[in-house]
Amino acid sequence: MKNIYESTSLKWILSEMAVKSVMNDKRLSSINPYYTECVYSYFFDMNVGGESILETIDRMYKSSGITRFMECAYSYCAEREREIRAHIEKSENKPDA
Repeated sequence: MKNIYESTSLKWILSEMAVKSVMNDKRLSSINPYYTECVYSYFFDMNVGGESILETIDRMYKSSGITRFMECAYSYCAEREREIRAHIEKSENKPDA
Protein backbone atom coordinates (compact mmCIF):
# COMPACT_ATOMS: atom_id res chain seq x y z
CA MET A 1 0.00 0.00 0.00
CA LYS A 2 1.37 3.42 -0.97
CA ASN A 3 1.48 6.25 1.50
CA ILE A 4 0.17 9.71 0.59
CA TYR A 5 3.64 10.96 -0.38
CA GLU A 6 4.05 8.21 -2.95
CA SER A 7 0.59 8.65 -4.46
CA THR A 8 0.49 12.46 -4.63
CA SER A 9 1.06 13.50 -8.23
CA LEU A 10 4.47 14.99 -8.96
CA LYS A 11 2.66 17.52 -11.15
CA TRP A 12 0.66 18.64 -8.12
CA ILE A 13 3.84 18.91 -6.02
CA LEU A 14 5.44 21.06 -8.73
CA SER A 15 2.35 23.25 -8.95
CA GLU A 16 2.65 23.92 -5.22
CA MET A 17 6.38 24.70 -5.53
CA ALA A 18 5.79 27.08 -8.43
CA VAL A 19 3.23 29.25 -6.62
CA LYS A 20 5.83 31.62 -5.18
CA SER A 21 7.65 32.21 -8.47
CA VAL A 22 4.56 32.56 -10.63
CA MET A 23 2.66 34.76 -8.19
CA ASN A 24 5.75 36.90 -7.60
CA ASP A 25 5.40 38.03 -11.22
CA LYS A 26 4.39 41.71 -11.12
CA ARG A 27 1.48 40.98 -13.43
CA LEU A 28 -0.02 38.57 -10.90
CA SER A 29 1.18 39.55 -7.42
CA SER A 30 -1.37 42.36 -7.12
CA ILE A 31 -4.18 39.79 -7.52
CA ASN A 32 -3.19 37.92 -4.37
CA PRO A 33 -0.73 39.77 -2.12
CA TYR A 34 -0.88 36.86 0.37
CA TYR A 35 0.42 34.24 -2.06
CA THR A 36 3.53 33.47 0.02
CA GLU A 37 1.21 32.25 2.75
CA CYS A 38 -0.10 29.70 0.24
CA VAL A 39 3.27 27.95 -0.08
CA TYR A 40 3.75 24.85 2.03
CA SER A 41 6.33 25.58 4.73
CA TYR A 42 8.41 22.51 3.91
CA PHE A 43 9.34 23.98 0.53
CA PHE A 44 11.11 26.92 2.18
CA ASP A 45 13.75 24.70 3.80
CA MET A 46 13.91 22.09 1.04
CA ASN A 47 17.35 21.77 -0.50
CA VAL A 48 17.98 19.48 -3.43
CA GLY A 49 21.51 18.96 -4.65
CA GLY A 50 22.72 21.52 -2.11
CA GLU A 51 20.45 24.30 -3.44
CA SER A 52 17.14 25.73 -2.30
CA ILE A 53 14.47 24.17 -4.46
CA LEU A 54 12.39 27.37 -4.45
CA GLU A 55 15.38 29.41 -5.64
CA THR A 56 16.06 26.85 -8.38
CA ILE A 57 12.41 26.89 -9.48
CA ASP A 58 12.46 30.70 -9.42
CA ARG A 59 15.53 30.85 -11.67
CA MET A 60 13.87 28.48 -14.11
CA TYR A 61 10.70 30.58 -14.14
CA LYS A 62 12.56 33.83 -14.73
CA SER A 63 14.69 32.42 -17.54
CA SER A 64 11.93 31.13 -19.82
CA GLY A 65 8.32 31.32 -20.89
CA ILE A 66 5.68 29.47 -18.90
CA THR A 67 5.51 26.41 -21.18
CA ARG A 68 9.26 25.90 -21.24
CA PHE A 69 9.41 26.59 -17.49
CA MET A 70 6.85 23.87 -16.75
CA GLU A 71 8.66 21.36 -18.96
CA CYS A 72 12.08 22.10 -17.42
CA ALA A 73 10.79 22.30 -13.86
CA TYR A 74 8.90 19.03 -14.21
CA SER A 75 11.99 17.28 -15.60
CA TYR A 76 14.05 18.73 -12.75
CA CYS A 77 11.57 17.43 -10.18
CA ALA A 78 11.22 14.05 -11.87
CA GLU A 79 14.99 13.55 -11.70
CA ARG A 80 14.93 14.42 -7.99
CA GLU A 81 11.56 12.94 -7.09
CA ARG A 82 12.80 10.54 -4.44
CA GLU A 83 14.64 13.33 -2.58
CA ILE A 84 11.67 15.71 -2.85
CA ARG A 85 9.19 13.14 -1.57
CA ALA A 86 11.50 12.13 1.29
CA HIS A 87 11.76 15.74 2.43
CA ILE A 88 7.99 16.25 2.30
CA GLU A 89 7.32 13.05 4.23
CA LYS A 90 9.94 13.88 6.85
CA SER A 91 8.55 17.41 7.27
CA GLU A 92 4.95 16.27 7.48
CA ASN A 93 5.78 13.64 10.09
CA LYS A 94 7.67 15.96 12.47
CA PRO A 95 6.08 15.98 15.92
CA ASP A 96 5.67 19.78 15.80
CA ALA A 97 4.16 19.81 12.26
